[in-house]
Amino acid sequence: MISKNVFDSNDISSISLFGSHNNIINDNLISSSLSGIFIDTKSTNTSLNSNHFTRSFGVDINIGNGGKFKEIEYSISNNTCAISIPEILCR
Repeated sequence: MISKNVFDSNDISSISLFGSHNNIINDNLISSSLSGIFIDTKSTNTSLNSNHFTRSFGVDINIGNGGKFKEIEYSISNNTCAISIPEILCR
């Protein structure tokens, strides 16, 4: 679980998950980072909700660089962001 943190000015990614399972990433503030959250396509059962992104320099939420992922294994909602891969994840 990664919850209620502030991440600021990270060069590559504030949060990265590789081959991980049963993740909860909720209610974090991510600011001034090249990439906000990166999750590879081998990670499963991930909840990514109510995270807030400001002053990003790249992609706020990146699921596998656009690779295929099973949407049913991801709960992604209420994230305040501008750019995501795939594009449907930001509001």
